[in-house]
Amino acid sequence: MFRTHIAVKATVAFLIMLLLSVAGCDGEPEAMGPVVDLPAEYAPTSTEVLQLLDTALASETMAYFTYLHAAAAFDRPFTHIGDAELRHVEAVQRLYVKRGMEAPDFVEPDGVPTYDARILACQAGVASEIAVVELYDELIPLSPPDVARVLARLREVSGDNHLQAFLGCS
Repeated sequence: MFRTHIAVKATVAFLIMLLLSVAGCDGEPEAMGPVVDLPAEYAPTSTEVLQLLDTALASETMAYFTYLHAAAAFDRPFTHIGDAELRHVEAVQRLYVKRGMEAPDFVEPDGVPTYDARILACQAGVASEIAVVELYDELIPLSPPDVARVLARLREVSGDNHLQAFLGCS
Protein backbone atom coordinates (compact mmCIF):
# COMPACT_ATOMS: atom_id res chain seq x y z
CA MET A 1 0.00 0.00 0.00
CA PHE A 2 2.86 2.40 0.84
CA ARG A 3 4.46 1.78 -2.57
CA THR A 4 1.13 2.43 -4.27
CA HIS A 5 0.82 5.74 -2.39
CA ILE A 6 4.29 6.82 -3.49
CA ALA A 7 3.61 5.75 -7.07
CA VAL A 8 0.40 7.78 -7.15
CA LYS A 9 2.21 10.85 -5.79
CA ALA A 10 4.99 10.46 -8.36
CA THR A 11 2.47 10.11 -11.18
CA VAL A 12 0.56 13.21 -10.05
CA ALA A 13 3.80 15.21 -9.80
CA PHE A 14 4.82 14.08 -13.30
CA LEU A 15 1.43 15.06 -14.72
CA ILE A 16 1.59 18.49 -13.11
CA MET A 17 5.07 19.07 -14.53
CA LEU A 18 3.87 17.89 -17.95
CA LEU A 19 0.89 20.25 -17.85
CA LEU A 20 3.11 23.16 -16.82
CA SER A 21 5.53 22.52 -19.65
CA VAL A 22 2.69 22.28 -22.19
CA ALA A 23 1.23 25.52 -20.85
CA GLY A 24 4.54 27.23 -21.52
CA CYS A 25 5.68 27.62 -17.93
CA ASP A 26 9.44 27.46 -17.83
CA GLY A 27 9.58 27.40 -14.07
CA GLU A 28 10.07 31.14 -13.67
CA PRO A 29 6.93 32.93 -12.49
CA GLU A 30 6.00 36.14 -14.23
CA ALA A 31 5.79 39.29 -12.17
CA MET A 32 2.25 39.78 -11.03
CA GLY A 33 0.31 41.32 -8.19
CA PRO A 34 -0.33 39.50 -4.94
CA VAL A 35 -2.74 36.59 -4.99
CA VAL A 36 -4.70 38.23 -2.18
CA ASP A 37 -4.75 41.79 -0.96
CA LEU A 38 -3.36 41.94 2.53
CA PRO A 39 -4.88 44.30 5.07
CA ALA A 40 -2.85 47.47 5.55
CA GLU A 41 -1.79 46.35 9.01
CA TYR A 42 0.23 43.53 7.40
CA ALA A 43 2.03 45.80 4.95
CA PRO A 44 5.79 45.45 4.80
CA THR A 45 7.38 46.63 7.99
CA SER A 46 8.77 50.14 7.87
CA THR A 47 11.96 51.15 9.63
CA GLU A 48 9.85 52.96 12.23
CA VAL A 49 7.80 49.84 13.04
CA LEU A 50 10.96 47.75 13.20
CA GLN A 51 12.49 50.22 15.67
CA LEU A 52 9.27 50.14 17.68
CA LEU A 53 9.36 46.32 17.84
CA ASP A 54 13.05 46.41 18.78
CA THR A 55 12.29 48.84 21.62
CA ALA A 56 9.42 46.74 22.95
CA LEU A 57 11.46 43.54 22.72
CA ALA A 58 14.45 45.11 24.49
CA SER A 59 12.20 46.32 27.31
CA GLU A 60 10.49 42.97 27.79
CA THR A 61 13.79 41.07 27.56
CA MET A 62 15.43 43.26 30.20
CA ALA A 63 12.42 42.84 32.49
CA TYR A 64 12.47 39.06 32.05
CA PHE A 65 16.16 38.69 32.94
CA THR A 66 15.92 41.17 35.82
CA TYR A 67 13.04 39.25 37.36
CA LEU A 68 14.75 35.92 36.63
CA HIS A 69 17.74 37.00 38.73
CA ALA A 70 15.48 38.36 41.47
CA ALA A 71 13.45 35.13 41.48
CA ALA A 72 16.60 33.13 42.19
CA ALA A 73 17.16 35.19 45.33
CA PHE A 74 13.65 36.14 46.47
CA ASP A 75 11.14 33.82 44.69
CA ARG A 76 7.70 35.48 44.71
CA PRO A 77 6.41 37.63 43.03
CA PHE A 78 9.42 37.55 40.71
CA THR A 79 8.94 33.94 39.62
CA HIS A 80 5.39 34.46 38.36
CA ILE A 81 6.04 37.85 36.83
CA GLY A 82 9.20 36.54 35.16
CA ASP A 83 7.13 33.78 33.56
CA ALA A 84 4.68 36.41 32.31
CA GLU A 85 7.54 38.53 30.95
CA LEU A 86 8.70 35.55 28.93
CA ARG A 87 5.23 35.37 27.38
CA HIS A 88 5.51 39.11 26.64
CA VAL A 89 8.82 38.50 24.85
CA GLU A 90 7.20 35.72 22.82
CA ALA A 91 4.26 37.98 21.89
CA VAL A 92 6.61 40.63 20.51
CA GLN A 93 8.68 37.98 18.71
CA ARG A 94 5.50 36.76 16.97
CA LEU A 95 5.01 40.29 15.59
CA TYR A 96 8.36 40.03 13.79
CA VAL A 97 7.46 36.62 12.37
CA LYS A 98 4.03 37.84 11.29
CA ARG A 99 5.83 40.38 9.12
CA GLY A 100 8.11 37.79 7.57
CA MET A 101 11.15 38.72 9.63
CA GLU A 102 13.21 36.68 11.99
CA ALA A 103 12.96 37.88 15.57
CA PRO A 104 16.26 38.92 17.14
CA ASP A 105 18.00 36.31 19.25
CA PHE A 106 16.74 36.03 22.80
CA VAL A 107 19.86 36.59 24.87
CA GLU A 108 20.54 38.17 28.22
CA PRO A 109 21.40 41.84 27.69
CA ASP A 110 24.36 43.52 29.32
CA GLY A 111 23.73 45.43 32.52
CA VAL A 112 20.90 43.35 33.99
CA PRO A 113 20.54 44.66 37.54
CA THR A 114 20.65 42.47 40.63
CA TYR A 115 19.53 43.36 44.12
CA ASP A 116 20.82 42.48 47.58
CA ALA A 117 17.53 43.05 49.36
CA ARG A 118 14.00 41.96 48.45
CA ILE A 119 12.57 45.42 49.17
CA LEU A 120 15.01 46.98 46.70
CA ALA A 121 14.08 44.43 44.04
CA CYS A 122 10.36 45.10 44.63
CA GLN A 123 10.88 48.85 44.40
CA ALA A 124 12.82 48.37 41.18
CA GLY A 125 9.93 46.23 39.91
CA VAL A 126 7.52 49.10 40.61
CA ALA A 127 9.75 51.56 38.75
CA SER A 128 10.23 49.11 35.88
CA GLU A 129 6.51 48.44 35.38
CA ILE A 130 5.69 52.17 35.52
CA ALA A 131 8.36 52.73 32.86
CA VAL A 132 6.88 49.94 30.70
CA VAL A 133 3.41 51.47 30.92
CA GLU A 134 4.82 54.88 29.94
CA LEU A 135 6.81 53.33 27.09
CA TYR A 136 3.74 51.61 25.68
CA ASP A 137 1.72 54.82 26.06
CA GLU A 138 4.25 56.37 23.66
CA LEU A 139 4.54 53.41 21.27
CA ILE A 140 0.89 52.40 20.86
CA PRO A 141 -0.22 55.53 18.97
CA LEU A 142 2.72 55.09 16.57
CA SER A 143 1.92 51.43 15.89
CA PRO A 144 0.00 49.70 13.13
CA PRO A 145 -3.28 48.19 14.42
CA ASP A 146 -2.04 44.64 15.03
CA VAL A 147 1.05 45.84 16.90
CA ALA A 148 -1.03 48.34 18.87
CA ARG A 149 -3.36 45.54 20.00
CA VAL A 150 -0.48 43.42 21.29
CA LEU A 151 1.27 46.33 23.00
CA ALA A 152 -2.00 47.49 24.57
CA ARG A 153 -2.49 44.03 26.06
CA LEU A 154 1.08 43.95 27.37
CA ARG A 155 0.60 47.44 28.82
CA GLU A 156 -2.60 46.34 30.53
CA VAL A 157 -0.96 43.30 32.12
CA SER A 158 2.04 45.33 33.24
CA GLY A 159 -0.02 48.14 34.75
CA ASP A 160 -2.86 46.11 36.22
CA ASN A 161 -1.07 42.95 37.35
CA HIS A 162 2.69 43.31 37.57
CA LEU A 163 2.71 46.82 39.02
CA GLN A 164 0.14 45.84 41.64
CA ALA A 165 2.14 42.77 42.65
CA PHE A 166 5.29 44.83 43.08
CA LEU A 167 3.44 47.53 45.03
CA GLY A 168 2.27 44.76 47.36
CA CYS A 169 5.77 43.50 48.03
CA SER A 170 7.55 46.84 48.46
